[in-house]
Amino acid sequence: MKYADIAMYKAKNKGRRGYYFFTEALNIQTQEYIELTKAMPLALKQDEYQLYYQPQNDIKTGDIVGAEALIRWHHPTNGLIAPYKFIPIAENNGFIVELGTWILEMAIKQKHAWETRGIHIKLAINVAVKQIQDINFVTHLQSLLEQYQVDPTNIVLEITEYVFLHNNDLVLNTFRKIKALGVKISLDDFGTGYSSLSYLKTFPIDILKIDKVFLDDYNSNDGLIFIETIITMAHTLKLSVVAEGVEIQEQVNCLRQLNCDSYQGYLCSKPVTINEFNSMYNRLNKVSST
Repeated sequence: MKYADIAMYKAKNKGRRGYYFFTEALNIQTQEYIELTKAMPLALKQDEYQLYYQPQNDIKTGDIVGAEALIRWHHPTNGLIAPYKFIPIAENNGFIVELGTWILEMAIKQKHAWETRGIHIKLAINVAVKQIQDINFVTHLQSLLEQYQVDPTNIVLEITEYVFLHNNDLVLNTFRKIKALGVKISLDDFGTGYSSLSYLKTFPIDILKIDKVFLDDYNSNDGLIFIETIITMAHTLKLSVVAEGVEIQEQVNCLRQLNCDSYQGYLCSKPVTINEFNSMYNRLNKVSST
């Protein structure tokens, strides 16, 4: 009966009028889901989460002009747990709101530390759909900006296109309040989800991020045209463009010719700890450590 129940929920998740046979792999997946659901709140209390930072580089100079804050989970017995394993679970069970609140504060706190050292770069922070839907989100964001006294114009909230599948009136109202604080909004993974030009017209977006899937196809004629179209359209709408997933110099050369603004990816660095990031910034931007 337990196995049948597990299969039933899997069938429901796949949609109506379907069926699913129980497998041992499904059982392992379910048990992992249950274990992570129980462990995630405890991990927050025990300081097992840590923010890593991936640099964003100016396309022309190569200087680090920004960073994206990315969460990592250092489990005491299971080691490093990849975000793709626990973030979808957190989004599904609602824990993402509490976790996202922690991420937001830790990132803004780090932004304050940078500004104290004279490092004024943009900091991108991922925000989930359920956070945008939380009526307390903007108030909490405002309180953090006031508490840490950071430049709000250098804070970038990254959202995905999935946010537009929900209450657009609520989302639009929240976006306007965010913009009123001076904070910028970036549309992540543009072109891979539910893209619509009407979103760019209706919602106050500042930055478009070109997904890695398009950069991987940069050397084909169709792929090049698609990247060029996104960049040209964005600049016409007075949006800046960040290309992510850049792994080879040829991709940078291509983006430079197309007047992309900045890029991030393994060519410069994978996401690293704050100490590693600071050392990298000092090296690339020729800033002496203080």
